[in-house]
Amino acid sequence: NKKILTAGIYIGVTVGVYLFIKYLLPLVAPFVFAFIIAIIIEKPVDFMVKKLRWKRIVCIITVLIVFSGAILGILFCAGSALVTQVKKFSQNSDKYVKMLDDTAYRYCEQVDELLGFKTGQSYDFVLENARKAVMGVTEELGPVVMSRSVDVASGFMWLFTTLTLVIMATVFFSKDLKKIRAGINENVFGEEIDFIRIRLKDVLGTFFKTQGVIMAITCGICTV
Repeated sequence: NKKILTAGIYIGVTVGVYLFIKYLLPLVAPFVFAFIIAIIIEKPVDFMVKKLRWKRIVCIITVLIVFSGAILGILFCAGSALVTQVKKFSQNSDKYVKMLDDTAYRYCEQVDELLGFKTGQSYDFVLENARKAVMGVTEELGPVVMSRSVDVASGFMWLFTTLTLVIMATVFFSKDLKKIRAGINENVFGEEIDFIRIRLKDVLGTFFKTQGVIMAITCGICTV
């Protein structure tokens, strides 16, 4: 009976976790992410409250603005570097196309000599099929782009709504974080929850710092 009960518990927990991940995680993910952000910005908010003696809600909003501004600044630098590289590529596109064309012609010429074909026959064959392939892709890509425009618009709306929800949830979580932590400590599994929270905070903090350094280095390299 004990083995059956234990097996039933394991199966029930497994099924519950599976159903949670499949159906509930997309719904609670913004709140989980907001709670993680609230934990990350807790120390800067406490520092501002202590040193500047502002209201906590004002400090929370200030830290979030700075935090968001830093992320947007990194993304802007990365985007600017990408746009610069695309412009450089487009300006030199004729040169790159000529280099590719010359290379293809040399290889095709070697194939003609090897197989005994007339010079340029392989090149003409490859060029003609390449043109047909490009025309086919272009004809099929147009309707797909038009049909996907609605999906793209809905995706942007979903992203905007999710970000707004995350920001609002972060403000509320950060405002009542001390009460939430006190409730966790009074829980039966308070020590375990607090241990997981601290480890998760350290891991995420290290991850974001590392990603920030990598993005800054990449941005600097692309700019140069």
